Amino acid sequence: NNQVLPSSLKYQTLFNDRVLSSSFSPNLTFEAILYVANVTKTDYGIYQCKAENKLGIDVSDIILTGLTVPDPPSQVEITNISHSSLLIHWIPGIDGGS
Repeated sequence: NNQVLPSSLKYQTLFNDRVLSSSFSPNLTFEAILYVANVTKTDYGIYQCKAENKLGIDVSDIILTGLTVPDPPSQVEITNISHSSLLIHWIPGIDGGS
């Protein structure tokens, strides 16, 4: 959000509680974008952006998970029947991220 943070800031990026990067700056304006290219199952986990200064610590978590099986449809009903066909309506379930 482009906030200017108080001086003496320590900034860290973590993955599953392991530090990926760390820096220190006396005056820091920061905006972060997380890119995870060519994702595999080993990339799934909790990514954290952690900022710390003399006033305290703030952490933001991003959870990366894989695709899941979709939920079943609901309110399935046959709305029209003929001698050679039928018409079915339903509300789709959550698609599982696919």
